[in-house]
Amino acid sequence: MEAIALIIGELIFAILAPFIAIVVEAVGAAISALIGLLSGKRSENPVFLRITRLIAMALAALAGVVFACILVINFFFFEDSARFVLGKVETRAGIATECEDIGGSLLFGRVDLRNCSIRRPVHPSSSFELDVGEVSIDLRITSLLGTATLDTARVVGLSGWVRADRSQAPEGGADGDRERPRREFEVIDLQIADARVSLSGSNPDGNRFDVPIEIERVEVRPLRSRFALFDILFRSNASGSLAGAPVTLSSSEVPDGRRTEWRADKVPIASFGSMTGGILSWFSSGYVDVYVDDEWQRSDATAINMDWNLRFSDIEVAPPPGTGRVTRFVTAPLTRYVNSFDGDFPLEFEMVLNEDQFLYQSSLAAAGVWSAIGEAANNALSVIGINLESPEKTGDSLKEGMKSILERARKPKGQDEN
Repeated sequence: MEAIALIIGELIFAILAPFIAIVVEAVGAAISALIGLLSGKRSENPVFLRITRLIAMALAALAGVVFACILVINFFFFEDSARFVLGKVETRAGIATECEDIGGSLLFGRVDLRNCSIRRPVHPSSSFELDVGEVSIDLRITSLLGTATLDTARVVGLSGWVRADRSQAPEGGADGDRERPRREFEVIDLQIADARVSLSGSNPDGNRFDVPIEIERVEVRPLRSRFALFDILFRSNASGSLAGAPVTLSSSEVPDGRRTEWRADKVPIASFGSMTGGILSWFSSGYVDVYVDDEWQRSDATAINMDWNLRFSDIEVAPPPGTGRVTRFVTAPLTRYVNSFDGDFPLEFEMVLNEDQFLYQSSLAAAGVWSAIGEAANNALSVIGINLESPEKTGDSLKEGMKSILERARKPKGQDEN
């Protein structure tokens, strides 16, 4: 989505820029003519009248030339111009885009890209190699100033891989790391269909993950370029799969806000835990059913209160790569806790996300969502004494308990009874 958002922003800028120039020139011509008319009633100076008329005529002529150029480009050089714009995207963001077929209309704000390859093999925030069958946008030309408005946008047949390594980056990313489209836009109706992407990266613990994601459909109404990821998560209806497990996302309006539900059945826990990190990454095999509900109100700083219900089955525990000896030692209480439920147990917790943390972010890792889920799960299990984030503290508690048992065993029987 990041690459497509940047491409759409560049195309919108290229389409609207000449129309803005026409409007500016026409307004300038009208203002010059009006000044000349009003001044002429009060002044007998023919030189001043001639200058204002010449300025108005020059500005009007320039607007006419720009409009004539738009007509020529639209009917004879539209594809070449679109490829030039895609070249600008490569220069600005390092995203190389090649399309077999490009069509559309500059006059009506329509662009159709067919059978495209989108590549950015090496980049600090995210790298990808994607093939897409269709990208089409329908821009409202009347949205010249302010946020550009797209009536519809459609992405079909997306496949490839995306890699994001945030293990060395500060959580949430600095503002300078956030890539912004050349022109801000809002899509009234966005549709994504038939997408298959392999997502890989590093979780907050620094361990790698690689998870296949399939999207049957995503419908977002509306989608804002500034908060694209937020709108996909909390303003959309979608269906697909995560690591082969079916996933659905539904969103509906409530008074002054929205309600969202996430559902996922039989997600391989190793895949889910590898993304979140934290205590969930200790579950080496088994499955988890994910139930997430939230309801939020629109405000200047929208906060989303999320209720998570994770239902585990057939769980086995094993320390993830790079785990220290002390931390490995405290897997014992976690293992005992899991085994007490015969590997099947629920885990419920709450977490809060804020709309602002999604500003210009392109992935859940960059927005800090995976870290927030892992931390919330850690806190939920710490209530029962399992705290892998502070293994020394947990280990000390276990050692104190063992010392107490040994001291009681050494005492004479009568003294112990007293």
